[in-house]
Amino acid sequence: MAQAGDITPDSPSTGAPDERGPLLSTPGTPAIHTARVKLAAAVVVTATLLLASALIYSDQADLYETSFAVSIIRQITTETEFQSLYLVIILTPLFVAAARNVSWIALAAGGLIMLSILMPYARWEYVDIASGQVEGAHNSLYQLAGPGHQMPQFVSVLVLAMMGGVTALFWRVRIGGLIAVLGAITMAFVWPAVLDEPPVIDDRALIVFQDDALLFGYYITWFGALIAVIGEGSLLARLTGRGRSDADSADDAVSD
Repeated sequence: MAQAGDITPDSPSTGAPDERGPLLSTPGTPAIHTARVKLAAAVVVTATLLLASALIYSDQADLYETSFAVSIIRQITTETEFQSLYLVIILTPLFVAAARNVSWIALAAGGLIMLSILMPYARWEYVDIASGQVEGAHNSLYQLAGPGHQMPQFVSVLVLAMMGGVTALFWRVRIGGLIAVLGAITMAFVWPAVLDEPPVIDDRALIVFQDDALLFGYYITWFGALIAVIGEGSLLARLTGRGRSDADSADDAVSD
């Protein structure tokens, strides 16, 4: 039976950081497997995806009376009243997992599933009922299911995506992926509400969807889930330097 000391430094399941701190690696650990590198990668990927989504779907930024660069930043951070809170809720566990030196498989799968919640799932306009003017253009799953949009059908998808991401980051990667798959499948059942049952007040649509297309946030969820489901124990795991799955490491640690 494997001893506790045999568990690789990037195992996410044991929850036991190095004695000198989670951001310090043991002697002989390749630099790519250190928590510092994983935290830096998480920050870079997060910033890149958020910036890319804002540039591709810049409808909200176009409504601001500021320079384009400032408008893009505002779209990422304050697109809705609760956007800053959404960023904290999603990014905190992601960065904590990276700092705890979870495996690359867990970080990639769980991180993508979590980030997909902030990515564009659709593109819709928020219409002021009194004036009929467009007040905003929102896109993320969090915004769709969040307060103010009266679309409770999407809360279940949001909850499953968050559960899947956190589970993959901190517990079992494959189980987290399966939960995320359930969320993606659930999306197919609630998506018709976007077109067939939009919230209406005084005969005016509260939300006007521009088209019936699911945007790349939805597909990022699938991509992260597939990494989680097929990644452990596969060629991908061996290429990233892990000979055993996170589940095996966790079981060995509990046994010892």
